[in-house]
Amino acid sequence: GRATPVPPDAPPSAHSISSARRQARAKAKHRLFHSINYTPRVSHFDPASEYSDFRGFFVLFWIGLSIMVVTTALRNIKETGYPLRVEVYRILSRNVVSLALSDVAMVTSTAVALPLQRHFRRSTGLLQWRRGGVWIQSLYQIAWLVLWVEWPFLLDWTWTAQVFFELHTLTFLMKMHSYAFYNGHLSETERRLSDLDHPAAAKVSSLERAVKYPSSPSREHSPQPSRGSDLATLRQDLATELTSPLGAVTFPQNLTLYNYIDYALCPTLCYELEYPRTPRIRWLEVFYKTLAVFGCIFLMITVSSEFITPVLADSALRLRNAAPRLSDWLEFSREWNIPVYHFLRRHVYFSSKTYFSNPIAMAITFLVSSLGHELIMGCITKKLRGYGFVAMMLQLPIVAVQRSNLIRRRWVFNNAAFWFSMILGLSMMCSLYVLV
Repeated sequence: GRATPVPPDAPPSAHSISSARRQARAKAKHRLFHSINYTPRVSHFDPASEYSDFRGFFVLFWIGLSIMVVTTALRNIKETGYPLRVEVYRILSRNVVSLALSDVAMVTSTAVALPLQRHFRRSTGLLQWRRGGVWIQSLYQIAWLVLWVEWPFLLDWTWTAQVFFELHTLTFLMKMHSYAFYNGHLSETERRLSDLDHPAAAKVSSLERAVKYPSSPSREHSPQPSRGSDLATLRQDLATELTSPLGAVTFPQNLTLYNYIDYALCPTLCYELEYPRTPRIRWLEVFYKTLAVFGCIFLMITVSSEFITPVLADSALRLRNAAPRLSDWLEFSREWNIPVYHFLRRHVYFSSKTYFSNPIAMAITFLVSSLGHELIMGCITKKLRGYGFVAMMLQLPIVAVQRSNLIRRRWVFNNAAFWFSMILGLSMMCSLYVLV
């Protein structure tokens, strides 16, 4: 249990882990591996928020949407005899059974990482994580990605089913990668800690000072005292790394099927030993969130079928000879897609900085992101043109220009360029894939 005392004759590593769990529960500390601090974020529109200035606009917004839905339904009944246009719903309802079965198979196949991690942890030869384990996991991820990317094309699904499946595939690729590489890191950390129980026979690599990974910006930054390279300090650092930030779980207690299923259901792309929990399940909150999800899906389908699809049907000639406009995507993506940003920062950017310089690590991060976006556009349009890939890679020189002394302080110009890119750039990019 959480308060079970450690026997006096236990090895030093056990005492270090017990001490680390107590310290982690008392206060969150900087981790050796970049960790995410999950804290509740209450929206200004949430009833639990202390801010009430915008609640009136929030209510007005939903009243306006309700009026729009009602008037749209009445107009459709008058014109077609049905309250909703069924074209979009027919597209979405195709391939539902095969999509569901394939999605379950895809998600289930990611659980192979669990027995692999158990085997890598027990191995003492070439199958240790830092030797052959990382390569076995990487080869499996490559083969896994190729299979599930090709799967929708082999079954000739509609583009809506393809895009959903490919996005879900990329999501679980990132989740599987985070799970495998973080647990692989922990297995090597545990191995080093166990070697320190017998310092005389420990390998030189086990006695090396623990390399500190950059901490999350969401964590409190408190000044840390300078640490020596003595054995006790190293043992404590390694034990802290094996303990969850909340102090209730220690590696390898997390290598269970229940833990992996729990992680697969968590809305995050970065694996942690433990996630914050509420004292109980708030069923009313579950009902509201479920209603909001399906309500928003219904509204998006209604808006697209009523106001977007009819316009796109007649817009091919008008969109020709238009050029996309680009601006800095970096700051927007940090706020717009925080889970993907955290994954790229933790598993691509900081991992690359271990071997390369900062500019090269940033270029690798943009390269991975660009390839993912190009893959999605290829699934939608059945074309590999590279427009999105080139546009995203151009962000690197654009960022450099916008951070120059000549442009940096012209915030009105930068903000206007950003909004022009959002209004024109994305739509023009999609038009290039469709028309060229």
